[in-house]
Amino acid sequence: MRAVGFRVNGGVEVLETLDLPDPAPTAGQVTVRVAFAGVNFAEIQHRRGEFGTPDGPGGVDVPGLEVAGTVAALGAGVSGLEVGEPIAAYLPAFGGYSEMVTADTRFVRSLRTGAGEADLAEAAGLPCVFPTAFGVLKDAGRLREGFLTAVGFVIESQRLSTSVNGRGVVGGGR
Repeated sequence: MRAVGFRVNGGVEVLETLDLPDPAPTAGQVTVRVAFAGVNFAEIQHRRGEFGTPDGPGGVDVPGLEVAGTVAALGAGVSGLEVGEPIAAYLPAFGGYSEMVTADTRFVRSLRTGAGEADLAEAAGLPCVFPTAFGVLKDAGRLREGFLTAVGFVIESQRLSTSVNGRGVVGGGR
């Protein structure tokens, strides 16, 4: 499978396309066929070396804390998910910048709802970004019932994206 990773810390120039073996799930894991990966500041910090030097298999680290895609394989003891099911997953050990990745089912959520299936592109930002945003608003921002919250970054990002004929900001509230 193809992945994007790095062997040394540095700027974007250290990223390279890699050919890695397909991952196989162990007990309590699923293999995810990645459709979309979230891009977070943590991936930049990871690449720059703020989390240490690359120490993955073969000395290569593959960034990516959150993904959305479909279940490709089930590890032993996995229940409640099925092959082909759309999911979003948090990857605390990174690895999402790849065609396939294994994920611990404790951090996997089905995207099937009573109203249908959630959009994979939008769901890719849910596992890490959504809880972070909620935590910042609730704790640092002291969000309480009745408060009005203005999120200028999302509003400006939406405006900038559409001003250059972009499609908009995924999850930015259209």
